[in-house]
Amino acid sequence: MDGQQKGAPKRIKLLVTIVDRGKGKEVREVVNKACRAFHLSFMGRGTAASEILDYLGLGETEKDIVMSVVREECLDEVMLALQKNLRLDIPGNGIAFTIRITSVGGPVTLNVISGTPETLEEYARKRREGK
Repeated sequence: MDGQQKGAPKRIKLLVTIVDRGKGKEVREVVNKACRAFHLSFMGRGTAASEILDYLGLGETEKDIVMSVVREECLDEVMLALQKNLRLDIPGNGIAFTIRITSVGGPVTLNVISGTPETLEEYARKRREGK
C-alpha cells in the first residue's frame, strides 16, 4: 500500500488553487470528480498595481481561493484534471500548488479532512473496544 501499513493514516496535502472570481465552484467540482476532498473556499483580491497587471495580461484582481485537503495517492490525477478543465497551463488562468500536511489534531479530524468515511460514532465505538 504505497509503503504504508494497513490501517495507517493516509498521507494528505493541502492543495491551494487561486482562480478568477466565480471559478471556485468549478475547482471544487473538478477536484471532487477526481478524488473526494474537504474544501474551504474564500474570496481574495490581488494587490499588484494595475500597470503590472496590464503588463502580465492579468486584468482581474478579484479571485476565488480554494483550499482542498487531498489524499496524496490521487494528487497527480487531481492536478491533471485542474490543468485540463481550468487550463491552468495558460498564464493568467490561475495557479495550483500543494503544501505538505504533517500532523492534524486527532484521528477524527484526519478522517474528516482526508475523506475517510469513519464517523465519530465509529471512532468512539473503536475506542471503547480498545481497537
